[in-house]
Amino acid sequence: MKSQLNLISKALFVLIYLLFASCNEDEIGTNAIVKDIDGNIYHTVTIGTQTWMVENLKTTKFRDGSSIPNVTDNNDWTNYGAMNMGAYCDYNNTDSYSNTYGRLYNWYAVTNERNICPPGWHVPSSAEWETLISFLGGKNEAGGAMKEKGTTHCSGPNIGGTNSSGFTALPGGCRQIDSGMYYGNGVSCAWWSSSQINEQSAWYCQLYYNQTSINKMAFDKAAGCSIRLIKD
Repeated sequence: MKSQLNLISKALFVLIYLLFASCNEDEIGTNAIVKDIDGNIYHTVTIGTQTWMVENLKTTKFRDGSSIPNVTDNNDWTNYGAMNMGAYCDYNNTDSYSNTYGRLYNWYAVTNERNICPPGWHVPSSAEWETLISFLGGKNEAGGAMKEKGTTHCSGPNIGGTNSSGFTALPGGCRQIDSGMYYGNGVSCAWWSSSQINEQSAWYCQLYYNQTSINKMAFDKAAGCSIRLIKD
């Protein structure tokens, strides 16, 4: 009888341990879900001391519900930038691209006082991008840890793309400044920071499908780039 009780006790201990371990794994593996004002859903990932959205921003409205202009014409895109007015676009004016890669925004949409971000989130500063890059091994290696693994969304070999960080960078391309033409879908990722350099330029981060490096560079504020949000 005593031996049977011991066996039952051990079995209960094992069961409780497995249930506890399972709960811990679910807690670690489950990302929070955030919605923007349009109802688009975003997952999150914690990388070091920061929590990032896993998808690029897709919203067509500011936080107060007012619409961000969707500028499709190339000349109008240039004019909006010249007037320091916020605008967004779908790559090649094709909505289905944005379902996967998110939308492209000029820098004036990034910093508009009506706020493009859901509550509790913001567009990362240049320093916050630097923190991420440093945590992932520096600019020569961080891109590989950030890029989606495989070639589903790439135009060529996804060199060094491991997505070990869970950031899941996709090559959504960008929109050029003067011509308003689109470039780089399937080839490069380009994300705004909230940090300006001068009246004309702001910092942005870019990485390519054929490199493991990520570079922080200056870009004209009138250009169209992706936005990836970080938690407050």
